[in-house]
Amino acid sequence: MKKLSVFLLLIAIIGNLNALDLQSYQFIDLLLSLSKPTAPITFEDALVFTSDGSRNRKVGVSFAHEKFAKIYWFKKILIPIDQTEPFNEKAKFEPERVKDSGLLFYAYEVPPGLREVEYRLIIDGLWCGDPVNPLRRIDINSGLELSVAATPHRFAAPAEAVDNTRLRVTYGAPSGDYVTLAGDFNGWDPFLYRLKETEHGVYRIELPLPAGTYRYVLYHNGSRVLDPGNLEKVYAPGGSVVNTVTLD
Repeated sequence: MKKLSVFLLLIAIIGNLNALDLQSYQFIDLLLSLSKPTAPITFEDALVFTSDGSRNRKVGVSFAHEKFAKIYWFKKILIPIDQTEPFNEKAKFEPERVKDSGLLFYAYEVPPGLREVEYRLIIDGLWCGDPVNPLRRIDINSGLELSVAATPHRFAAPAEAVDNTRLRVTYGAPSGDYVTLAGDFNGWDPFLYRLKETEHGVYRIELPLPAGTYRYVLYHNGSRVLDPGNLEKVYAPGGSVVNTVTLD
């Protein structure tokens, strides 16, 4: 009941910020695992930025690949004061029932094809680098210091049918990592099918499957991730977002 109460209350407060599945248990668990601001975290096709909400009143993030033309404003992470109390619709309108976690966040869905993002924060009206991200570089054109974060799309290749009898899935990650595939073709077992590192940092698997439409996700070092090379997504029966591919 405690976890469900927190989950439902966060859904009520956060709402649907963008096209990502921010109402999934996986994302809520990620938010609840944070005890302090951290360097950008990968979640599915997104980067999650965090900031100290107890010291900063208003924080935004802006990106070099968008020429800093848009600012994305962070949201508060609010949690119930009494996490054992069952959730009800009135709770989200009663400030005395919730407390500020002291953290702010924004989840940015990274456009396909980017291997990294350069960005700056706007903290209480001042432009600056990300104080919790040590990765920085100086922009040679402007002389400004930019923060840098690797994206989920370090390597992306579309899931594809091979001779219409096999499904090939390819994923990019640092060499030596552990990558597996789960889907409705193996009962969503995250351990049964492991991708082989066929090239440095390139992981691949081919599965013999009959014609049909299949849903799947990947696991990178135990963390659930969507396939960055496949933009086809659907909701699974449990409510989470998964990839889908068709073999004709």
